[in-house]
Amino acid sequence: STSVMSRSDKDWQALAHENEACQRKLQSKHQALKILTDELKACSKEKNHYRNLLIQATGGRLDIEEEYKKTEEMRALVDSLQRENEILLSQLKEVKAHCIEL
Repeated sequence: STSVMSRSDKDWQALAHENEACQRKLQSKHQALKILTDELKACSKEKNHYRNLLIQATGGRLDIEEEYKKTEEMRALVDSLQRENEILLSQLKEVKAHCIEL
């Protein structure tokens, strides 16, 4: 009967030690989670700061890629119009030359 009692006491001690170990692990994980949460808040704050700087730098236009695409399209349109203008000027010279011959 004493061996059953002492075994039970040993079991309880082992469970108590295991419980303490689990509580320490839980406390450690809680502290780590708090650190990560604080880092996440700091990163979010920094991201918002840089986002606001970008908004100021772009005059409120955040879609830089879209603006770049529009700029490229405008450049292509200007090039096309310049080529068309050169062709028209050339044709105008031919017409003037033809008129002078008449």
